[in-house]
Amino acid sequence: MQPRSLGFTLFELLLVLLIISLVSAGVSIAIGSASSAQKQLQGEGSKLISKMRFALDESLMQQRVVGLQVSKNKEEPSAYQFLFYDEQLENKGWSYLSQPLASEKFPEDVVVDIQVDSELLDALSVDSLNNIDNREALVPQIVFYPSGDVSDFDIYLTIKNNKQYQYHIFVNERGVIDFSLDGE
Repeated sequence: MQPRSLGFTLFELLLVLLIISLVSAGVSIAIGSASSAQKQLQGEGSKLISKMRFALDESLMQQRVVGLQVSKNKEEPSAYQFLFYDEQLENKGWSYLSQPLASEKFPEDVVVDIQVDSELLDALSVDSLNNIDNREALVPQIVFYPSGDVSDFDIYLTIKNNKQYQYHIFVNERGVIDFSLDGE
């Protein structure tokens, strides 16, 4: 009778290596998908915040009131457009801005939630009843003033099926447009 050697066979070592590699592959795929959602939110949030800062600069340089309107529609992806208050119009009212602040849609899987000061929104709605050519009255939820002030707001961007990450755009205590990425 031959004594059995102590240790592992080559087959047992290869089996353990296979199990470890499968587990690590699964973990890396899970981490990769979470980071892609985070990257998508960062990309969309960065694009929006850059345009908002540009709109504030536009308001300061042109000495006109600029607004941001975010539309949420259940059938279509959410979108946003920048407006300016046009005193040259016959009835005075909001008009669309063109490039680089033209209308833009969010990707279908990005969910947008916006919270604004309701008193300001009511005041803007009354002042902006410019139903010219049977078009809807344009009313921005966020207003950029020529003085450099911005109306208070909170915009939250999340991914539809992944609420782990949230991109939050807001006006900080110094009156500057700022952001945070929650869920890191």
